Amino acid sequence: MATEPSAHEWFDDYRRGHRHPLNRLIDSICAPAILYALITLLWVVPVPESLGRPGFWAALAMVGVFAFCWRRSRASGLGMLVVLGVFGLLNEWLWHTLGPAQLLRLGAGVFVLAWIGRFIGQLIEGTRPPIRTDLIWLLIGPAWLVGTVMRRLGLAR
Repeated sequence: MATEPSAHEWFDDYRRGHRHPLNRLIDSICAPAILYALITLLWVVPVPESLGRPGFWAALAMVGVFAFCWRRSRASGLGMLVVLGVFGLLNEWLWHTLGPAQLLRLGAGVFVLAWIGRFIGQLIEGTRPPIRTDLIWLLIGPAWLVGTVMRRLGLAR
């Protein structure tokens, strides 16, 4: 049975696809934006009252993202927990401020614009996006960015 790649292997693979400084800059904005957009889109999916309240599906996804990151790196897991918490609080506020229809439009718009940005970055890089067929690669970019920020702040190795 094949072993799952470690966080360092995934991050190394991600880093190899992001050598150009402009691509790294674009991706440092667009990768978290895509994750935010996905959480936002899940936030507006209707929830039966018996299960919970708006944001329930997004909360389940955020727990899964946190667990995925935590299993690979405690530091990245904690960093992602902060990011996911901010995304959740922002969506809770926007749900009440904008309403579900506008939040849906916001999520869809951010998703489309962020993917356009990612593809532009990869054109600059001269490579295909490192996003593979599975959704795990949507988490590697934001986790890599969180890890980079935490290392620069001296919070992780």
